[in-house]
Amino acid sequence: MDTNEDQKFIALLYRPIKEEDAAKRYIEFLHYSKIEDAYYEASDDEDHPGFQVYVKDTDQTEARKLYRAFKAGEEERRKAAGGEEAEKEAELEEEEEKEVDAEEKDVVYEKKEDQYHNFRSSAYTFFFVGALGVVFVILALTKVLPIFSGLLPTITLGLLSVIFLIVGVTSYRRSQEIRDEVSDEEEQIKTINEWMDQNIDESVLSGFEQNGDPDELVLINKISYIGDRLKEQFEDVDPALLEEQAEEYYNSHFEQTE
Repeated sequence: MDTNEDQKFIALLYRPIKEEDAAKRYIEFLHYSKIEDAYYEASDDEDHPGFQVYVKDTDQTEARKLYRAFKAGEEERRKAAGGEEAEKEAELEEEEEKEVDAEEKDVVYEKKEDQYHNFRSSAYTFFFVGALGVVFVILALTKVLPIFSGLLPTITLGLLSVIFLIVGVTSYRRSQEIRDEVSDEEEQIKTINEWMDQNIDESVLSGFEQNGDPDELVLINKISYIGDRLKEQFEDVDPALLEEQAEEYYNSHFEQTE
């Protein structure tokens, strides 16, 4: 993302907000949530026109959490408005969300099982490309397939092939290391969910609805509360995993009943 060095503000969103009114509402929501240093301006992204939001780098993590809550509130607002146009807009934004989720993957916790499959897949890919390169080098050196003119291109391909094979070996070894951690993490997640089943229910969260806060802020406060409780209970577990489990648990147990 682009950073304004002079003012120390950073572009927050992977995709700009389409409507200026929505951008204004989000800025107001940030200000209400005590993130005062935030503003928006027209985006210069020709592929995705709209309005980009800027916050200070130190507020980036909290502002992202608030944006998820804001989007949920906007969706509810559109549903309440009803109409065919609102439904089409919701479907379009759902498709865009899938693309944005892929772009945001690097800032989201990745489970050990997913890491294992990714490293193993990468290893096989590098093995295949490296082995294919070695075959071409052998065919070129034996004149069976004279695809190169001169020795230098053949040597270059050979070196690249060796590099691919080395990366493949490294990725495979890493996948095997992570494979041993998968069952431990699954057991961890099971323990975390069992604890939430016993300690988190509607009565625990209902207090957040009595402060007169906007629905978006109530949502983020509930999830943050669950995450904070988990961090107190499981101090040795990666906080990113706990935050992910808090949000997943809330979405699966409470969101549909509200």
